[in-house]
Amino acid sequence: MAKRRVFSASVERDEAGWWVGIVRGIAGVHSQARRLEQLSGRLQEALAAAGVREAELKLDVNLPKPALSKVRQAAAFRRKAEQASGAAQGALRDAAKVLTNAGLSVRDAAELLGVSFQRVHQLVNEH
Repeated sequence: MAKRRVFSASVERDEAGWWVGIVRGIAGVHSQARRLEQLSGRLQEALAAAGVREAELKLDVNLPKPALSKVRQAAAFRRKAEQASGAAQGALRDAAKVLTNAGLSVRDAAELLGVSFQRVHQLVNEH
């Protein structure tokens, strides 16, 4: 199986509001789109037209510093929230197991944990 090559594309908005992307390292591979979500597909098409198949594309979006700072801040908070959510689910699973192992019914454990009895049933039966 061929290894996927990774390419990076410089992306920015032009004066008319179009997103313009230029793939680094391959002359003439560029495209534009009205929406950022469309640009990746169009750049993939441009790569294919240049004979590059099975390529992974990383967009390097050029934003004003204040916007870039806020995007990075939001991403950091999302990562923390995902980590906290995972920890909360683990604690919920452990609590459900402790409560039901102590003889409480699934419904009583659910009431104490603030979830449905079906969720407690799922939690105690996870492996």
